[in-house]
Amino acid sequence: MVSSCYVYPDFSGTDPTQGVQGFPPDASRPSLLRERFKEKKGLILIDEIQMIPGLLNEIHWLIENSDISFLMTGSSARKLRRGSANLLGGRAWRFNMVPLTFMETSGFDIEEIMVSGLLPPHFISEYPIQDLRAYVADYLKEEIAAEVQVQNIPVFSKFLRVSAISSATHT
Repeated sequence: MVSSCYVYPDFSGTDPTQGVQGFPPDASRPSLLRERFKEKKGLILIDEIQMIPGLLNEIHWLIENSDISFLMTGSSARKLRRGSANLLGGRAWRFNMVPLTFMETSGFDIEEIMVSGLLPPHFISEYPIQDLRAYVADYLKEEIAAEVQVQNIPVFSKFLRVSAISSATHT
């Protein structure tokens, strides 16, 4: 059982538009994590860890030298790997989030699912088409284009649409 739970970085009393990529100003000093929590016990929650990869060295140290546990989320392992971040080999369990299943939905409307998909934010959205367009645009730009350096994004986007249509076609 976890006796204490901390959220890091703590946004209370800060302007979240200041600092490292939207984090409070102290996020630019990863060593503060160790200074603040080395004598504590409990769980530290860190969302979007890939935004501050320097924290992983401090997390590694705290795992080895304290009674702190971590729950970290992230949306891009590629950003961590590309930045030569400490991936906590053997010290972290990895869980992948998958789309909703039939049992998790209140009904199975195939037309709605074909429009919204089964990712929770899009499935429950009032504007699933706009949300999906924004997601695909961001995904293409951030993940695919940056990772494999696709030179012609419009052509690649058309390729993805054709692939999606052909994979959904019965033969």
